[in-house]
Amino acid sequence: MELDRAAANLPDFISQLSQQLQSGQYKPADLKLVPAPKSQRWHIDTEGLWQPLQSGRAKIRPLAHVALVDQVAATALLLCLSERVETVQGDPRGDFRSASVRQSVMSYGNRLFCDTSEEGGGLVHRWGSSKLYRAYFQDYRSFLRRPETVAAAASDSDRVLIVQTDLKQFYDRVTPTALHAEVSKLRRAGDRGSDS
Repeated sequence: MELDRAAANLPDFISQLSQQLQSGQYKPADLKLVPAPKSQRWHIDTEGLWQPLQSGRAKIRPLAHVALVDQVAATALLLCLSERVETVQGDPRGDFRSASVRQSVMSYGNRLFCDTSEEGGGLVHRWGSSKLYRAYFQDYRSFLRRPETVAAAASDSDRVLIVQTDLKQFYDRVTPTALHAEVSKLRRAGDRGSDS
């Protein structure tokens, strides 16, 4: 409903958000907690209530609902910083079978759809493209094949150890202060509000 309301009054919605951002006083709304069921079988019971099929406690994952105005502001920030962030993360399109590509650290997954810049070698996001993100399955396949390729390329005398890990509750530990510090590192001379 929030989206429909904003769409019906889009010029005013954009104008108000623009004024908030330009004032320097923009503050995002608090997140709303949405308890969402994890994958387990659910059904509608005899009283018409949505319940886990097996009695007992439901497995719940806490999700956050972000206000529409904050989603729009975050997407605008993402697009404005896209080329800087994508360049810093490395080009995921490189052939991981190449030893030189494997010498670099890069981020796979949830990457924006970019091309290589002809001038500086950085990544350039295609503004106005209907495709915002790279195909996740392509990056994920590369992510899975990369360690296998490294192990296969090692000689018989080399000892190969592949470590895989997952960071538990990673996003829960990203504080606004830490996020602000990382975004500030992307500033360049001449940026509005830049100290240099």
